[in-house]
Amino acid sequence: KIDYKKSKDVFDSRDITETQVLVIGAGISGLEAARLLKQNGVQTLVIEARNRTGGRIWTIQSKNGDIIDLGANSIHGIDGSIPHGFLSNPLWDLVQQAKIPTCTVSLRDMKIFNMINPNIAENLKIWFDEYMNYVEEATKTSSRNQSLQQYAEIFFTVKNFTNELQDAFYSYVRRVIEVNEGTEISTINAKDFVEIAGSFYGLDKVCHDTGYHSIIDNIVKDFRDDDIRFGQIVNKINYDNDLVEVQTVNGHAYRSQYVLITVPLGVLKGRQIMFNPTLPQWKLNSIDRIGNGLLNKVVLVWNKA
Repeated sequence: KIDYKKSKDVFDSRDITETQVLVIGAGISGLEAARLLKQNGVQTLVIEARNRTGGRIWTIQSKNGDIIDLGANSIHGIDGSIPHGFLSNPLWDLVQQAKIPTCTVSLRDMKIFNMINPNIAENLKIWFDEYMNYVEEATKTSSRNQSLQQYAEIFFTVKNFTNELQDAFYSYVRRVIEVNEGTEISTINAKDFVEIAGSFYGLDKVCHDTGYHSIIDNIVKDFRDDDIRFGQIVNKINYDNDLVEVQTVNGHAYRSQYVLITVPLGVLKGRQIMFNPTLPQWKLNSIDRIGNGLLNKVVLVWNKA
């Protein structure tokens, strides 16, 4: 576990690295930003708290050689988002440029079992599509802030579900949506969900042969060994002078004209980095209001299946 709280108030002033742009975080956002900056001749250094790149993208290989994504695993919507000004999905563009092999995934590829009544499983996907269509239509004219759970309860009534069907369908809706959103459907605003879910259109893809981390590998393929420094846990950022100074828990300091912060939202919510001067209140309020879901993934591997 990374100890962001641990700090040193005094550090060796000679132990300072200077660069034009400092990127904090070697996840896909930080690395792609660094790649584009370097591509345009900007001196850029990336520092990362962990001992690896990728952040929430983490691919491993099992003992029998299977590629397993412990973190992110899907590219959601490959056809872009016209309302948001994207003619294509930038992530999908990277995959195509790197010629990374992918395959299409959808809810219809899932195997669903119901231990009580196997016949129910056959209808769950159909009902889910009907439910999402109902939510989409209902939120077009509704100004009320209703959750996906509230719409599910209304849908039960419309379909005249028995208690058994309600339990099975509600369980299915939770599995499908909460796995993607990392939070309970009772906390998800239905109107916002419909708008965001339609942000990127088209099929969902996974990097089936090489794992999601192959995208990261392609981004950093032209980086030098010293372009990324690992084990650098940032605890202080001083930006009241012409140069921004960033301090780590091990006493090292970095000075740069610009700092790009791509740390996890939870780090900012937990105030684990001290800013001087303090961030403006409107920004702190935004950090506090943004939802931060939690999702744990369990991967089971069998010798035979």
